[in-house]
Amino acid sequence: MPEKKKKSIDQATLEMLDKASEDSCSTVFDRAEQNMPCPIGAEGSCCKNCSMGPCRVSLAVGDEEDSATKSLRRGVCGATPETIAARNFARMVAAGSAAHGDHGRRVAELFKAVAHGKAPGYQIKDEQKLLQLALELGIQIGDRSNEDIAKDIADIAMAEFGKQDGEIAFVKRAPLKRQEVWQQNGVVPRGVDREVVERLVVPGRTAVVLYLCHPRYTARCQRGELLVESLRYARLVGHTGNNCLWIAVTRE
Repeated sequence: MPEKKKKSIDQATLEMLDKASEDSCSTVFDRAEQNMPCPIGAEGSCCKNCSMGPCRVSLAVGDEEDSATKSLRRGVCGATPETIAARNFARMVAAGSAAHGDHGRRVAELFKAVAHGKAPGYQIKDEQKLLQLALELGIQIGDRSNEDIAKDIADIAMAEFGKQDGEIAFVKRAPLKRQEVWQQNGVVPRGVDREVVERLVVPGRTAVVLYLCHPRYTARCQRGELLVESLRYARLVGHTGNNCLWIAVTRE
């Protein structure tokens, strides 16, 4: 039993693992035991982001290393192991933000369909939350119907995904002190589409993640700035995608 509890503390999961074993069904735990991780990949310094690679650049051995030896530990593009690890991490964050953001987009699309009466069997469950969110977004309530208010909310929610400048509106739902910290560190995101595309494809904004995925510029990449910039689009997960789930839309 102690060995099993290392896999999960959930009794139902443990029972399912027993059932899988009885049925000779391979699980993630079985495959993890069978596959030894690549030592260089485990350090995050294996790069296959371009056709010049893949490059396997190991970390330094020991605490001291002369400049000549250090200069040899670079990828074809000139990236150091630290740069490669930071860049790989940033790409993982961007991919996760894209996935969660698109989850929120699908919910926003459903919400818009409900507001326009194009989703049979669905309805807005909580009127109080609808009105509260409308006030937070600066939408006039007056004597308007819930459906009309919902249409305006849906339009704003959909526009947030492709927002090119400024801050996404749903950041205002975070605690004020937290908003101040994000603003001071420059990690308040714009739209999820803009942020993710800029990180994965375009060497876009000046002096920040300018060199994120473009091999020509990697040698000059500021790793600390790159990691801080990762926080910007990590914010997208909670304040673009998930906030679209805030108003419950349920079947009748």
